[in-house]
Amino acid sequence: MHPAVKVVSLGVMAYALQNVLIDQYLRKFSTTSLLVCLYTTLLLLALVGMVFTKDPNPNIWTQRNGWLLGITVMATLANFVGDFSFYKAYQMNGSLVTVTTIAATFPVMASIIQNLFFERNMPNSYQIIAYSLVFVAILFSTKGEQIKEQEKETLKVESSTLVTPATLGGIFIYLSSTSCTPVHPKL
Repeated sequence: MHPAVKVVSLGVMAYALQNVLIDQYLRKFSTTSLLVCLYTTLLLLALVGMVFTKDPNPNIWTQRNGWLLGITVMATLANFVGDFSFYKAYQMNGSLVTVTTIAATFPVMASIIQNLFFERNMPNSYQIIAYSLVFVAILFSTKGEQIKEQEKETLKVESSTLVTPATLGGIFIYLSSTSCTPVHPKL
């Protein structure tokens, strides 16, 4: 197995954990405040990584090419827009399944951007079929999630109208606390 596959697999697992944590605990917070926490933590981790690891690749800051720094800034802006969009989607009550299913379009979007804007090629028929299948998969997944949410709402309504032992116990306690002595008319 190629070492890049192992590293990317670790990254995918980390992103999956991040999405679950956002979905379960962080969706109620401001998108920008979450991004500030995220980027502050990332900056600290990156600085520690620069100091304590020996990367054989050149450091971007030592390059005398402003064009590369500009590309780095563009990549950072794209990353910010992507992160902001994901966090905002959760804040807007997007479900975990919907957000992460749409994330499956990363390879499709990357391929389209690379083909159209960098290589100036049109996608071939196999790529178009693959793009279409991903689009159909997202439609099915989001429709399934909508149906699941509707079923949850239906179960909530049905369960609130059910008579359970707890409700029967409450009725019994209420009736036993009220005066149930028969009223006899005076003879």
